[in-house]
Amino acid sequence: MRLTRSQLYLLLALLTVAVGVVTNVATNQMPTWIQPYLWISWPILGVLALLFIALSVYQAREEPLQSPRSPTSLGVEEKILDEPVDEDQQHLQDLIATKCRRLHALEIQEAKFGLYVPAHIKVEIEDLRREIAKLEVQLAGSAQ
Repeated sequence: MRLTRSQLYLLLALLTVAVGVVTNVATNQMPTWIQPYLWISWPILGVLALLFIALSVYQAREEPLQSPRSPTSLGVEEKILDEPVDEDQQHLQDLIATKCRRLHALEIQEAKFGLYVPAHIKVEIEDLRREIAKLEVQLAGSAQ
């Protein structure tokens, strides 16, 4: 089962709340009617902590630090080093590299904002991804 980004964030938020509640139970900060059940709070807290760690690892694997459209993931840099290119190809490669740098900077901003990323950043990221994809198609066409 693959979780969407919003589902993952919601699950992590719920786990965070649950960890807080179970921590209160485990440290005797709850009403007396819960007192007989304190023995189970520590194992539950351990399980919740493990779930939180597992979901964080899952999130880190699903959202790699490197953009899927970066030159290195597409082999563009290797092509730059391996083949002599004409002026048009070099221009396209320079454009792709520049747009990828802008995209990386915006993705860092997006990650820092989390769920509250401004719309103009989201739109710019989408536009850059489209532009990079078009340039890569042009570069592949000019290489033939």
